[in-house]
Amino acid sequence: MEIVEGIVFSKLKYITRNAGEILRDGFYNCNKKIDEKKARELVTNYDYESEKYIINQLKQYDIPIIAEETKKNYYMDKNKCWVIDPIDGTNNFAFGIPHFSVVIALIWENEIVFGIIHDPIKNETFYSIKNRGAFLNDEKIKVSSRNKLSKAMVATGFSYNRGGKNGYNNINNFKNFALKARGIRRLGSAALDLAYVGAGRYDVYWEEGLKIWDMAAGKLFVEESGGKITDLNGKKWLFNTNNIVASNGIIHEKVISSLEKYNGRN
Repeated sequence: MEIVEGIVFSKLKYITRNAGEILRDGFYNCNKKIDEKKARELVTNYDYESEKYIINQLKQYDIPIIAEETKKNYYMDKNKCWVIDPIDGTNNFAFGIPHFSVVIALIWENEIVFGIIHDPIKNETFYSIKNRGAFLNDEKIKVSSRNKLSKAMVATGFSYNRGGKNGYNNINNFKNFALKARGIRRLGSAALDLAYVGAGRYDVYWEEGLKIWDMAAGKLFVEESGGKITDLNGKKWLFNTNNIVASNGIIHEKVISSLEKYNGRN
């Protein structure tokens, strides 16, 4: 992908890994500053520090930036923009659970053309370039080949917004797949969940109540590793979609038929 090569791909990996070092240092710091953004959702001083570093580095490319913590005027230019999540899995980070990531994606001409998801604790970097494949620590990887839901490892997540008429209730789906699949996981980082589908560790992942910075890099990663992405109704995933189903592609239709019909909550 010419645009990614023009930006210098090695520089993007460098930026992401340096942001990861900020998070790694912060994770082991007993004096984190932790605030509550809204019910169930936390933010730390390291979210802001990581985001500030990434934005300062990406400014040189003169491409609009959407970042989770500084989105005062949230507007995604689908012609071109960076999408940043400085810590995907902040609640894990805040509670001392070593499962979180730093995420950067690039949207260009209405397509996600680059995505990188870096886990600083495990030192794993998942990245993909449009039409060039998906990689884990520079080794090309692909999705699993398991073809039965009963043999599958599946993953999901629960939205911060679970109450009231506009809340997201994933309990029935969780119960359903817990009974149907070999195993089910809920680890608390949407980006890493998607990366794990692309890496063949999971066969399926679904969640609703997500934002573009949760999904963009992981969506491309799954597709470039040979998997399939749709919304919860099995329809095409769009930039304004707030839910996602990712799979190895082989069992995707079985997954969609097993999910409760999504009712279009925003």
